[in-house]
Amino acid sequence: AATGRGLVAAFALRRAARHSDAGALPLIVLLLTVAVGAFSSVMLTTVQRGQESAAWFEIGADYVIISPSSPLDRDLQVSAVDGVSAVASAHRATATLGGQTGARVELRAIDTEQYAEMLAGTPAQLDLPTAILEPVISPESPVPVVVSAAVAARERIRVGDELVLSITRSDAPVKIAAIQHAFPGVPADARFVVAPRDALAAAFPERAFFA
Repeated sequence: AATGRGLVAAFALRRAARHSDAGALPLIVLLLTVAVGAFSSVMLTTVQRGQESAAWFEIGADYVIISPSSPLDRDLQVSAVDGVSAVASAHRATATLGGQTGARVELRAIDTEQYAEMLAGTPAQLDLPTAILEPVISPESPVPVVVSAAVAARERIRVGDELVLSITRSDAPVKIAAIQHAFPGVPADARFVVAPRDALAAAFPERAFFA
């Protein structure tokens, strides 16, 4: 339909050029107005969708509750608030990938299944492998993780590689399940590692992964 309108405008201009009567001028103005209006409408929709998608990736949800200095109150029942349809929690920490002297990364320990359900149908919808959504919870099994493309390129990491993730002075094996350029709720310029919270808790039993 947009292509058709463009042709009508072009044909009208060509006809007016051949027949330079004053009566063609209002028609040209009208057709140009329609063409510019249609273009502006398409551009506005495109910009709005881009802004919405960027906002979803930046925030990672409609609303985020963050405690800057301590874990959230364990008795906080966000799901009981009127209008809340889905809730997922995440733990933030700094870690190194590749041992104690490896690449410094921003770690996100999330409730992967709940997070995927919460983002379903949004611009930030997740497409995670089964290994992340349904991890094997065992101290002996490597923790499946999503790693940022920036870290993967710098450290020459590929999907399927097994490395060591270090948090403070504790280490645990991880397996690269996916490599992504961005992840909802993680800053765009961050070098990140995202992992299932339950699997991390099993791999680091001495550490609490509270939201």
